Amino acid sequence: FNGMVHFVPVSMSLSFGLFNIFGLNPIPYNVIGLIFHTINGFLIYLIGHKIFKLKTYSILAVILFFSNSAGSELVMWPVINLNTISLSFSLLAMYILISSYIKDGFLKIKKSIYISILFLLAVFSVEYSAGLVFIIPVAGFLMDRKNKGISKLTQIWPFYLTVIAYLI
Repeated sequence: FNGMVHFVPVSMSLSFGLFNIFGLNPIPYNVIGLIFHTINGFLIYLIGHKIFKLKTYSILAVILFFSNSAGSELVMWPVINLNTISLSFSLLAMYILISSYIKDGFLKIKKSIYISILFLLAVFSVEYSAGLVFIIPVAGFLMDRKNKGISKLTQIWPFYLTVIAYLI
């Protein structure tokens, strides 16, 4: 354990690399934060469009996302702006999950593996992404149109194995 509180190798690697490149100049960090914030807004638009099927609601979701004060905290603080990368991985996982269920009515194993990899990248960026442990199964359960009862949860078994490995 040796005194390490957080195990976030993705964020630590990126932070170390960016610090070696940019040093203490805050402008590049803010630009990177804004780029990822914009990417996240686009992902929210895509997810909203898949769910609502209306551009108006999707645009409203993006406006709420961009106007939220918490987003400015993430983007403008050079120390924590890499947390937006964790949100990018999380939103990509949710987009794959939602679009698979909407398109096919079920989740293919390959896409479940992609979701598992994105989950690991998200939690290895920032631990608060561990909430996906609950969000992904619940979203999958609610969106599965082909299966009944508890069998709805079996389609994301690679995700469950990944969660168990992460917890260990």
